[in-house]
Amino acid sequence: MMFFLVWSGTESELLGFHSLVNNNCSALKFTMEFHQEKMIFLHVLVLRTASGVETTLYRKPTDSDTILYRQYYHPVSLKRSLPISQFSYVRRICSSNEDFHQQSQILSERFRKRSYREEWIQSAVSRFKDVSQQESLVKKTKKFDRRVNCYIQYSPVSKDIDSVLLKHWHIVESDPNLKKCFDKPPRLVYKKTPNLRNILVRADLKPALHFLNKIPYGNYRCGNCQQCNFTYKTSTFTHPHTGKILNIRGTISCKTANVIYLLRWPCGLCYIEKTSRPLKTCISEHRCAIRHRDPKSPVAQHFADSRHSVSTLQYIGIEVVKYPRRGGDINKLLLQREVFWIYTRCPLED
Repeated sequence: MMFFLVWSGTESELLGFHSLVNNNCSALKFTMEFHQEKMIFLHVLVLRTASGVETTLYRKPTDSDTILYRQYYHPVSLKRSLPISQFSYVRRICSSNEDFHQQSQILSERFRKRSYREEWIQSAVSRFKDVSQQESLVKKTKKFDRRVNCYIQYSPVSKDIDSVLLKHWHIVESDPNLKKCFDKPPRLVYKKTPNLRNILVRADLKPALHFLNKIPYGNYRCGNCQQCNFTYKTSTFTHPHTGKILNIRGTISCKTANVIYLLRWPCGLCYIEKTSRPLKTCISEHRCAIRHRDPKSPVAQHFADSRHSVSTLQYIGIEVVKYPRRGGDINKLLLQREVFWIYTRCPLED
């Protein structure tokens, strides 16, 4: 997280404020940079002048030129709009017209090195030449367009597809039902076309599978614990209220950790919960809470109110939540999947 502020106090007061902010119980530590005359914030250089504060564009010495080459395989409309968006960005940052003209010359030269047409560059420059910074910062209201987007991969024949679509659009308009759905021709929106990098290189490799070690998805008994008596082998389970048959996602036994599991009660109700520990550990704790009528446990409280026996408790694992291959918060993923099963797959009403 980054933020920028103008400090009106003394330097010693600023250092004291920084020390106070870092004196917290969490592991977060804030770093600070300050200067009397200028300050760099992202791509903005803030300068202190006699008239107040001015801003101009700042480029780091390590920044490379990332402007798209005109020869690259992209829609022409995208490449024509790049100078407009970049000059608009410069106009919003530069507070003085002199800085804007200076930065515009630098930006124009960068586009020329990328073989952009001179008419595209000059059109973008003239568009913002007489616009002030205040005018460029005014938020414009976008017009709502009800046209349907048609997503296709960009190719050399994309223009031909558009022309053919418009040429034969009268066929759609001749149908009274279709005319109500499509009052205007759809807008063609281009998706990125697969390139050699997408075909030859993968960002992540899936684990190798072999037909001999592939165990079908389902809930199984481990065969080596007391909790096996309260579960059964199955690959599906039935929704207690709607009767819908749902598939179990993953291979689950009593020893499996990071599981979303379902408890069945004799009255027909069910209870869904997550656990990051082995499943048999949680079931053992539930049975212990039922026997001792633990008031803090909703499961034990229901068994006590309904006078159910602990021997009537049944459970099955319904999904295994795997650790992300590139790291992540497994507890957050477990919470997300628990909410998914409670409100999407097993709601009280369907």
